[in-house]
Amino acid sequence: MRKQILIISLFCLLSNSLKSQDNEPSVKWFIRPSFGYTFSLNPKKFGFITDNLTTYTNQNGYWQIFSGGFFFNKWGIEFNYLRNENNQIYNRSERFIEEVNRKYSSDYYCNIRSGIYYDPSSSSSGLMERGSIGPIYRIKQGHLLYVFRGMIGVMSFSTDWGSVSLKEKGTNSLLKIEWSADRPVKDFFTLNPSCTFSYKITKRIQFDADVNFWLYDLDYNYTETVTDYIKNESASKLYHYQRMTIDLSVGAGIMIFIK
Repeated sequence: MRKQILIISLFCLLSNSLKSQDNEPSVKWFIRPSFGYTFSLNPKKFGFITDNLTTYTNQNGYWQIFSGGFFFNKWGIEFNYLRNENNQIYNRSERFIEEVNRKYSSDYYCNIRSGIYYDPSSSSSGLMERGSIGPIYRIKQGHLLYVFRGMIGVMSFSTDWGSVSLKEKGTNSLLKIEWSADRPVKDFFTLNPSCTFSYKITKRIQFDADVNFWLYDLDYNYTETVTDYIKNESASKLYHYQRMTIDLSVGAGIMIFIK
């Protein structure tokens, strides 16, 4: 009988302890830095000579520099901003020069120029950038927290210009080829459904794992203009980049509750 009373007493103490934890003041404001990897679920290589003039890539790492939000009980709102990086960004100027030389240097002397510029310290020097905002919903189960999002946002990347002056070998023929996009920075509307699974470490810090989907219509043009200085003629050609794109980002980080 004493053993039964002891077990009942311990059960009551445990129940009161759990109830007191549930009654703790809800923490509403949070930030959520993280890092991970983004890749396209339907990758495509266009194969145009202008491919290396853009900072768009099918696979890249990312840093979620800022993500913050506010919970109204179970519902809330969140904003996030992340930057995608890839080694191709660093050497795309060299790859563009190699591609132009491969196509023209056997018949012409080439003087190649481009507007490609990359500075890691500048947020506008050629990275892919993504930002989203929208409603969120959370489900708490003990130390576990599940957050589901239905967000909308913008994905941006740079489209630089390029040109080559050609002097034909053995003749006086002079040509200039120029490549330019519709505008230097491309912004695309995105749908960004996502979810986070997190585990409580302390009252205000949780370790989390993120899964993000990005759906957007990739649609832009490059114009190639060939000018013949001897004949005083020019002709243009259009390179059309178009496809419906689905990207997946998978990462990890921490969720810090502030207030």
